[in-house]
Amino acid sequence: MSQSPEAEAISMQLNRMIEILEDIFILQASIAQMNRKKLRAVVGIDMKRVNRISKHIKPSVDAEG
Repeated sequence: MSQSPEAEAISMQLNRMIEILEDIFILQASIAQMNRKKLRAVVGIDMKRVNRISKHIKPSVDAEG
C-alpha cells in the first residue's frame, strides 16, 4: 500500500528532523568529549557519520592541559 503524497512529504520531513536531532546530539556529546564508539552505540548510527560530524569539534584548552 503506497502513501498519499502528503503523507510521504510529512514522512520525509520527520526523517529529516530525526537526522538533525541526531546531529545535534553528536555535536553536544563531542563537545562533552564523549568517546566516539560509545556515542555511536548510544545514538545507534554509522561510525562514519559520527566521525564526519565530530571531527569538526576542537578539544577545549582545559582538556589539553
